[in-house]
Amino acid sequence: MSEKLYLEDLYVGQKFVSGGYPLDEAQIIAYARQFDPQVFHLDPEAAKHTFFHFTMTPAPNFAGLRRSPIQQVYQ
Repeated sequence: MSEKLYLEDLYVGQKFVSGGYPLDEAQIIAYARQFDPQVFHLDPEAAKHTFFHFTMTPAPNFAGLRRSPIQQVYQ
């Protein structure tokens, strides 16, 4: 999308497609070890017994990863 968007251009339910970013379990654990050392980020086996049932990436990591593709949509 090459045109600039303004708030009044957006509508509820509108969707934007951006590129993906592969993230493997080792990257999730490395980030979590440094910034958010909780069991559901660090230990895949223990994470199975949590609310999530699998290893989750910390929210700041996810937000940072999503920033780049979102910027591509709005540039």
